[in-house]
Amino acid sequence: MSAHERTWISDPDTEGADYLVSVSRGGSHVGWVTGKMRMIMSMFYDQAYESASGEVPDTLAVFVLTDMAPVPVNVVTTTYPGHDLVGYVLSWRIPGVRGKAGYRFETGARAVIDF
Repeated sequence: MSAHERTWISDPDTEGADYLVSVSRGGSHVGWVTGKMRMIMSMFYDQAYESASGEVPDTLAVFVLTDMAPVPVNVVTTTYPGHDLVGYVLSWRIPGVRGKAGYRFETGARAVIDF
């Protein structure tokens, strides 16, 4: 198989990190999804909507694709009630890089769920 016939899930020429998300529903693994920060925020928005409407939300495990391997991502959300926003910080450590040089993160915000 030549390189041009492959399907890549990571594109280093695009802005922002490439994420890989494991989705589980009701204790069973549903599958994997890949995308950018906007997709991650949409998935957490959907998860919050399901919770707020009384449904059992999907379980998400987020990884970032690095040159070495997929690395687990720490997701922190903060609500800004006066601005009706939820802020997201996705952070991770680059494997094999010590100290501050190995720390990476992306931030974003999305509207609060309105019923």
